[in-house]
Amino acid sequence: MRIFSDIDASYIAGIVDGEGSVAVNRRRDPKTGSCHYSCRIRVSMTDRHIIEWLHQTTGVEKVYHVMPRRPEHRQQWEWNVAGHEAKDLASRLLCYLRIKLPQVLNLLVLFENERRGSGSGGHQRNLNEQDIVRREFHHRISRSLNSYGRIEMPATVAECA
Repeated sequence: MRIFSDIDASYIAGIVDGEGSVAVNRRRDPKTGSCHYSCRIRVSMTDRHIIEWLHQTTGVEKVYHVMPRRPEHRQQWEWNVAGHEAKDLASRLLCYLRIKLPQVLNLLVLFENERRGSGSGGHQRNLNEQDIVRREFHHRISRSLNSYGRIEMPATVAECA
């Protein structure tokens, strides 16, 4: 990630607060049934110039074109930051965020727990039961903070499935 000014950091935080999403996502592999977790900061909008500015200023990820789902919708552009780059960006924006602050704190706590955890190094293949429960816990907090429904905490790996 490039070094950028505090003014740019506050502007980026405002864009993320207003137009972005911060989430711990879960994807199930249809072949194996195993879950894969990822941390993402995403901004989607119809103004391509702002999305390109985010990319140029931070040097993080790429600009993606999103096709409209319906003919009456306008085309969108997306800036999607994942993994350790999402953690680094979240750390940089932390003191400027207002609306998405709880989501960013959840993401940062997950990374801190991973650092102190079993030493799996974030590799999805070597997760033990505690790693899976921990990631599922943060995924469910993320869902709750992003208003996707009632939060229920898993107690075991079986509940994560």
